[in-house]
Amino acid sequence: MKRGAVFPELTGGLHRSLPGISKLVEIQETIEAGKHAVAADDVRIGDVLAHEAPLASCLLPELRAPLGCSVCSSVAFCGKNCRDEALQTYHKYECKLLVLLIGSGMSILSMLALRMVTQVGLQGCLQLFQRVCEKDSAVNNVNSEKCQGNLSKSSKRRLRKKKLKESSQQASPDNHFSVKTEKEFSKRENVDDRAYDLVTLDSKRTNLDFFERTLMAIFLVKCLQRVEFLENTSQDSPTGNEVAVAALLLRNLQLLQFNAHEIFETRVSNEHRFRGSKTVYLGVAIYPGVARFNHDCYPAVTRYFSGRDIVIRATRPLTKGQVIAENYGPIFTKRSFKERQRNLEGRYWFKCTCDPCKQDWLKFEELINCSPKISIMSLSHCEENYSQGLASMEQENPDEAIEKITKALDKFHRIASAPHRETHLAEIALAACMADSGNRWRPTFT
Repeated sequence: MKRGAVFPELTGGLHRSLPGISKLVEIQETIEAGKHAVAADDVRIGDVLAHEAPLASCLLPELRAPLGCSVCSSVAFCGKNCRDEALQTYHKYECKLLVLLIGSGMSILSMLALRMVTQVGLQGCLQLFQRVCEKDSAVNNVNSEKCQGNLSKSSKRRLRKKKLKESSQQASPDNHFSVKTEKEFSKRENVDDRAYDLVTLDSKRTNLDFFERTLMAIFLVKCLQRVEFLENTSQDSPTGNEVAVAALLLRNLQLLQFNAHEIFETRVSNEHRFRGSKTVYLGVAIYPGVARFNHDCYPAVTRYFSGRDIVIRATRPLTKGQVIAENYGPIFTKRSFKERQRNLEGRYWFKCTCDPCKQDWLKFEELINCSPKISIMSLSHCEENYSQGLASMEQENPDEAIEKITKALDKFHRIASAPHRETHLAEIALAACMADSGNRWRPTFT
């Protein structure tokens, strides 16, 4: 049995320029952290900060749903609407390729990179390519102007001549991708290009990394040639359209490495709603808004999924201007400082400088619960309320548990500060109760 997911409303209303993101969130940029989410106003425990639909998503190959494709036997859909949308967009191209793609051993992220292309069609890809080129050109011009101040007069003249030559080459029709008519081009004006503002860390990549991703991009372009996604293909030299699509695929393969999210559901046992439940991953997706939430080994939010949509809710209070951070996997309660640093540098290519890392917070089994600097009586009241919330969970009453745990956590953060073992256990319980309103599945057999 799978219960329908609840779609929560955004606290404070919808942000005017960030689809699916609350007005309580704003994006700031720093040299150290890049573009990241911070609190635009005070955030309370339980606030819904994001409820975002995916830009693109893919089901894991081993997962199946009841409704099949009328042409191929390689895929199934969760319902009629899902199938009809797929047949009108990406699946009419992928249908003939899925056996080859799965058999090739390509990763689910490579599949998602392809989906980002096939779901918008060729004309959508050409518009995205143009936008990406314009944005990259603007960034390069800004960086070039900053550097020119230190150049000699002769160097500046050479640079101007080079730019003039490049500009004349770009104006040549042979170097432009083809767009049939302005009318057809305008059909894709609503194509979402937010994903192409996300980091790729291309400056840190090795030649081997670029070679492998370029090879995958070329393989995918060759596949698209076979299913008539591309027009006027050539076996001799690539056309402008093929170059544009290959460039987007290469960009997708880079940005998805750091910005994709795994979609999951909670599998509930027959015996109890919470006890014995486990997280099961269903697929991957790209959420351009939520991708701006940076990592912290002590996250301020939890995430779960309603259908394909991602939901972000606060698990501790934040004041205006504080960073709104989620967790990318390594969390201080379960992993040591060295383990977290090794994982984050290896997987995401950054050195974490959050409070648990700077202060080397202890793991669960090493944490103590009290300090002589705080009121033990007040803290005992918090722990009693935690116990009451856990009792409500044991009675399978998540709404009541959320209310009791939230009240206790609010009090804790007014009188004390992390780390504190019982508080973090309560935060984990709170996250489980919140996720109960998302994707949840319980078997019908006994």
